[in-house]
Amino acid sequence: MENSNAQIFKVKNAGIVLTTPFLPMFFYRLGYLADSRREFIDKEKQIRGIFLLQYLATYSLEVKDSELMLFKIMLNYPLSDPLPCNIELTSKETSLIDELLNSLKINWSKMKNVSNRGFQETFLRREGVLEDMSDYWNLKMEEKPYDVLLDSVPWLYSMVKYPFQEKLIRVNWRN
Repeated sequence: MENSNAQIFKVKNAGIVLTTPFLPMFFYRLGYLADSRREFIDKEKQIRGIFLLQYLATYSLEVKDSELMLFKIMLNYPLSDPLPCNIELTSKETSLIDELLNSLKINWSKMKNVSNRGFQETFLRREGVLEDMSDYWNLKMEEKPYDVLLDSVPWLYSMVKYPFQEKLIRVNWRN
């Protein structure tokens, strides 16, 4: 059944879904999640998390609020609530981002010799179309010739659902 009132967003940095299994521990190590790991400890940490996802994908914090829709959905932040224009990251945050990128590449053997920036440009900075399907979000990824490497990713990223996230995101990449 088609949803005629569906919200549809063109999103940048949609390749962040490749980080799916690493994000809960990343936020927990930063002290952003409650002990249950089911929610952020406060709205400020949730906002910082959104900007950290942006930095993880780009090494930049220069972004328009409208470009952060996917990250808002992933971290269960209200879509209509505005975000600050910018934040300043701590050295711990940037250090853990580098660790996360290195962990991704170590665990995905085909990427082990790629620079962090190369990994970001090749996979994380990918456009996609995000559509609200009522019960879940559908994310259709822009495809590129080197996406054949995605077949060697040793973890699942086709469904994104964290304990702190309201609705599942189904990812369509290389279908």
